Amino acid sequence: MASALRADGPNVRQKLAVFVAVPLLVLASAAAGPEPLIRKRVSEVRFTLVATDQNNRPLPALSPADILVLEDGQPVPRFDLRAGADLPLRVAVVLDLSDSTLKYWTAVRNALLRSLQNVMRPEDTLLVVM
Repeated sequence: MASALRADGPNVRQKLAVFVAVPLLVLASAAAGPEPLIRKRVSEVRFTLVATDQNNRPLPALSPADILVLEDGQPVPRFDLRAGADLPLRVAVVLDLSDSTLKYWTAVRNALLRSLQNVMRPEDTLLVVM
């Protein structure tokens, strides 16, 4: 069972290489245009990696040993991984308060409050549009 949840090394590497290479190609083509070229040295780059199994479900337990990250063709010896569940949520709720929905508003409000209390954490953000 554990092997079914592990990332397929070559496939993850291919997806990671494409994920990193495509933005670099876009930047390279933009640099060839008449726009000014800005160069900056950075010590850290953050990007999102979503690894899924063959059924397109997120892999819950990846470690740095499961992923190969390259810089200038050389393996990066140390990098950090964070689980998606650790990332803050950004929730937007659009409410229809027109007369046609008025009779349902109490039930909707109560369900919305219960749901948000169960899901929202202090670092999450909420936008309510009425």
